[in-house]
Amino acid sequence: MRGRAFYTSLICAAGLLFGTAALAQGPGGFGGGAPGFMMQRMGGIMNAIGPVNIDPTQNTEAQLLLRDDVRRALFLDGDQQVKLNNLLQSSTAATNSAVMSARQQTFRQMFQQNGQNMRSMSPEDRRALFQQAQQKVQLAVSKITDGQAKSLEAVLTPSQVARLHQLDYQWRTQLALANPDLAKSFNLTPDQATKIAQQLRDYQRDQMSAIRTMMQSVMPPPPNNANIGSMTPQERRQYFTQRMTQMAQDLQQHQADIKAQSLKVANTLFQKRVQYGKVIVALLTPDQQKLWTGLVGTGFYFNPNTTVVDLSSQSG
Repeated sequence: MRGRAFYTSLICAAGLLFGTAALAQGPGGFGGGAPGFMMQRMGGIMNAIGPVNIDPTQNTEAQLLLRDDVRRALFLDGDQQVKLNNLLQSSTAATNSAVMSARQQTFRQMFQQNGQNMRSMSPEDRRALFQQAQQKVQLAVSKITDGQAKSLEAVLTPSQVARLHQLDYQWRTQLALANPDLAKSFNLTPDQATKIAQQLRDYQRDQMSAIRTMMQSVMPPPPNNANIGSMTPQERRQYFTQRMTQMAQDLQQHQADIKAQSLKVANTLFQKRVQYGKVIVALLTPDQQKLWTGLVGTGFYFNPNTTVVDLSSQSG
């Protein structure tokens, strides 16, 4: 069972927060220094997941601008679409790499500073440690995704930018309030922030489950031929390398199937975010609710049957 468990852990780690929930089990979960090792090889998985890889605490404008329903809503002309395609094609890989690097650096530092003590920590202390690291990650990733959004917004008119901001908040839903900067602008109380953070964690578990199911539907797990727990660190690293190499080959082979599935799963997860958002609304004061209403503007129907731009087909 250990081989299959490792495989599904890799799938979960590919999306969301790159395995933050799984890593919180402690350094023994993947074998000590594995987090940085795996993150270096997650690029292909992250790209394959595509529209499913939504972090509600981060700017999602780059992903939204790939959706045809959003492009129509913004009334983009042909020249704007060509420019956006070129920018998205050139910036997506760089943005993904920067995000992975920021997360890798933060968690590596956490393990270096606390690795010797993590096994003896209480579950509460370990959870608090990971939450502190995740807050650092959120701030770092926000700068990266906001920077990409700024470059894309330069192609748009002021009115298009304003509407894109509204659609971004609608797509992320009230789960966006788990972002520390946005939380400050809403003057959230500590109790509100804690409860919103719990809603985000619940959503992340749903998202990891959806990603795991989606990936396994097109990429069945390998045979149970490895006992991770009894391996030496060197044997474990060799096994990680072999499994990641195999996954990269499987992703290439099943790329079309994954893309088709990912858009369906993305729409399902949006409905999940809406559900969690409704819980958060009940936590807000009337003034805070009014502030949120001002951010999202007129409601938009995200068409579950929309298509997305295939950047791999662009000439660049």
